[in-house]
Amino acid sequence: MKILIIGVGNIGKRHLESLRKSSKIKEFYLVEKKKLENQNFERKFLNSKLYFYKNYNHLEKKIKF
Repeated sequence: MKILIIGVGNIGKRHLESLRKSSKIKEFYLVEKKKLENQNFERKFLNSKLYFYKNYNHLEKKIKF
């Protein structure tokens, strides 16, 4: 299963943490306009695949909804 989170501010990060802890989802698509500290995410969610996008339009071409 794939999860898409649009906006990875305070609340988006909390959703990501909860989903990661409470399920076996390993693939997350994150959309955030602001620059993210990708290394912090990657360390925190070591066993997850994180895909970062600045724009939702780029994402539509990568995965089917």
